[in-house]
Amino acid sequence: MSESYLSSGTQTFGGQFWREGQTISIPENQYFVLGDNRNHSSDSREWGPVPKENIIGKAWVRYWPKEQFGLIQTTKYNL
Repeated sequence: MSESYLSSGTQTFGGQFWREGQTISIPENQYFVLGDNRNHSSDSREWGPVPKENIIGKAWVRYWPKEQFGLIQTTKYNL
């Protein structure tokens, strides 16, 4: 996968479930979730896809980038 926003030489490490360079298929009504700290996140790379019914949270505040800190006005999810 091309990630043009990353600096040259940035490594993306896979986990127990998914290894870098491996192709996987995600079953219907499941989601592959990624943490925002790629080298130190426990996410779907470690434990696999998340069933739709396990996704219960909604974003209501943004804290980064700090210039955009504040409440998120209207959030709609089509899960």
